[in-house]
Amino acid sequence: MEPMIVSKESMNLIGVDWSGPYTQREIPELWKVFVERVGEIGGRINQSEYVCPSHGRKTDFTYYITVQVASLEAIPAGMKGIIIPAQTYVKITHRGPMEQVGETYDRLFRWMAESGYQPNREELWLEVYDDRYRSAIDDPNRAENEYEIYMPVQQK
Repeated sequence: MEPMIVSKESMNLIGVDWSGPYTQREIPELWKVFVERVGEIGGRINQSEYVCPSHGRKTDFTYYITVQVASLEAIPAGMKGIIIPAQTYVKITHRGPMEQVGETYDRLFRWMAESGYQPNREELWLEVYDDRYRSAIDDPNRAENEYEIYMPVQQK
């Protein structure tokens, strides 16, 4: 699927977070912990979807594993609630082993540059997982893995 411009409404999310270097190895373990605790979160909007916002800096980034909820009134201990504002994104689908996701991001950034867009670095980008790839369960090297990437954008 080629990149496309899409709009998403605001979302309430509850989940866990991690911050560290891009050379991280902790995120797969964070997924396992979150899947064990996700049942503590009430008011989920979509039972099979996980929304993973991220915010990058020069040497490190913050990664959240969350689910969308109706409200942020009941946040389980040790979790965080965040609000993602309505936003315009470039959406692209990653297909294939996780070790190839860098190529998908390269294609996304190339398309943005050629199409007159640039990342809106003030906002979080999103990875949205569903039954096509369950990070805590499925083999990251499966050729069938598939999930959506949403990069917040603004015109140049």
